[in-house]
Amino acid sequence: MMSGEYNNINIPLEKVVDQQRRATGSKPEGADLGVGETELREQDYLLPAGDGASIDDYPIGEIGEQGVEKKVPKKEALDQSVAQRVCDYSNVWLENILDKIKEEKEKDEETLKTCSSGSLTREEAEDLWKERILEKTINFRNLCYIADKDNLCQDIALLVGEEEKYREGYLPSQYREGIKFFLETLICFFQERSGDKEQKDQLDQFQHIIQELLFSYSPNITNEIGISNLLIMAAKANRVPEAQGWFGQTMVGEMVYELAFADPEVVKNISEKVLKLPLAEVLDLIHQCQTIAADAVANGSWAENAIDRIKLIVEIIQKNTLHPWFIMKRIWFCRE
Repeated sequence: MMSGEYNNINIPLEKVVDQQRRATGSKPEGADLGVGETELREQDYLLPAGDGASIDDYPIGEIGEQGVEKKVPKKEALDQSVAQRVCDYSNVWLENILDKIKEEKEKDEETLKTCSSGSLTREEAEDLWKERILEKTINFRNLCYIADKDNLCQDIALLVGEEEKYREGYLPSQYREGIKFFLETLICFFQERSGDKEQKDQLDQFQHIIQELLFSYSPNITNEIGISNLLIMAAKANRVPEAQGWFGQTMVGEMVYELAFADPEVVKNISEKVLKLPLAEVLDLIHQCQTIAADAVANGSWAENAIDRIKLIVEIIQKNTLHPWFIMKRIWFCRE
C-alpha cells in the first residue's frame, strides 16, 4: 500500500483537537471534546504511536458538526515475502537474546570452576565473583539497550515499508500487521521450547528479559496490533504454559483496557474477524473471553463496558453458527 493513500486520514491528534475546539468554540483549558450528542471519535484517525492506543478499521461516522466523513483504507494483509522477512527478523532478534543468556551462563560456570579449583585464596575468589557480577550486570544493561522496544518497532516499520509514517507517530495497518507477526513468532518461540528441562533456567531468564523489555508497562507493544488481533494473540499466548503467567496475562489486562474504552462498533468488528477462524480457534477464543471478563470484573467499575462487550462478542459468535459445541459453550458461559 502506498503511503500516499493515507494522506486524507493521517491528521495529528492535536490538529484534530484544535479543529474540534474551533468548531465548538470551547477553550483549550479543560476542554471537553464531546458537545451534546456530538463526540470526537478517536478511531476515525490513525492514532499517534506514542499513546499506545490500538485501532481497527471501524465504520466512520460524522466528525463534529461539520459532517465530514473520513474513510479508512481497507486493512490489507502483508505480502507473503514481507511477512516472512518480519518472521525471520523476529526469530533472529529473539535468538540473539537467548544466545547472550547462554554466553553469560557459560561465563558463570567458568568463574565457578576457577573459584572451586583451589588455586585462589578466599579473598581472590571473592574479588573474581565481584568482577563477574559487575561484568554480567553491564552486559545485560547493554543487551536491554540494544534490544529496546523502540528499536525493535522501528526495524519492523522499516521491513513493512512504513518507517516514515511510524516516525511521524502513526500506526498504519501494515505496521500493526508486522507487530502481530512478531508476537506470533514470540509465542511460537516459547511453544517450541516448552517443557525443555535442559533450557528451563535459561528460558526463565529469557522470560524475565522479554517481559521487562516489552510488557512491563502499559500501554505496551500489544496495544499496537489492533484490538481484534489482540484478542487472538491473547488466546494463543495463554495456550503456552511458559507464556501464560507472563505476557499472556498482560495481554488479557490490555484487552480489558482496550474494550472498556473502545467504540461500541468494535464488538461487530471483532466478531466478524473471529468467525473467519477455524472452529477450534473460535472455541478457544470463547474460553479466553471468559478469562477477560473475569479480569474485567476484578478491575471494578471502570471496566464494566468491557464486560458488556465481551458478552456481546460471545453472543454474536454463537448466534452466527449452529455447531453444537457453541450451544454447549453458550449454556456454560451464561451459567458462569
